[in-house]
Amino acid sequence: ISVAAGQSLFAAIDQTGSLYTWGLNVDQALGRPTEHLNVLPGVVQGLPAMQAIALGDNFMIALSRAGEVFSFGSNSAGQLGLGHLNNAATPTRVRMTVSIKSIAVGATHVLALSHEGDVYAWGSNQYGQLGRPQPRYDSQATGLELPEKITALAAGTHFSLALSESGHVYAWGWNGFGQLGANDKKPRSTPTKVLGLTQVQAIAAGEMHAVAVGKQALYGWGSNETGQIGRAASQQLIPFPFWENG
Repeated sequence: ISVAAGQSLFAAIDQTGSLYTWGLNVDQALGRPTEHLNVLPGVVQGLPAMQAIALGDNFMIALSRAGEVFSFGSNSAGQLGLGHLNNAATPTRVRMTVSIKSIAVGATHVLALSHEGDVYAWGSNQYGQLGRPQPRYDSQATGLELPEKITALAAGTHFSLALSESGHVYAWGWNGFGQLGANDKKPRSTPTKVLGLTQVQAIAAGEMHAVAVGKQALYGWGSNETGQIGRAASQQLIPFPFWENG
């Protein structure tokens, strides 16, 4: 019912809610005792029924059907949300006081959305991707200040996106390729409204670019070195409609 793919990690959740992982087990990223190279899926033990899985750089974040978050793998920047910087070889529950609706994972940071529309973040904050200027990393889930209730999240390598109830997109974190859509390349530690976007219905983030589904068009911004946002320029600092209805 759900799959996720990383550079050398893979995961899938079946109809019963069981989580399977395979690929390279660097930093115990597969969440189970196994060999370094795994060509066949294996079940991760000790988990309740799961509904979603997201992959970062050698770590995984899993969301249960009950709204609980579990993490395992690399934890050098606190991206497991466990209150320390030690790797976890098996799934451990992230202590939160709210039920989580969805998750998004960057290279070394994590975003979580509650059913009430509030956003929580943890892990690396080197570029402000946790939505606050300090500290450099945070190993515990901490709430973000956003001007509106949020309905969806996305995470790039070191930047974050949020879609609001009113259809606006907010971005923060690393901005070296204009992936925050603010018409510059300055990093931001405060969620900032992406320019020129309204009535957005869905968002997604790549390593250094982002896309959004509008009411009548698809928009892209950020790095375009391999044509990933559909125009000639190598970078796009504000959203560009690369497909329009009609």
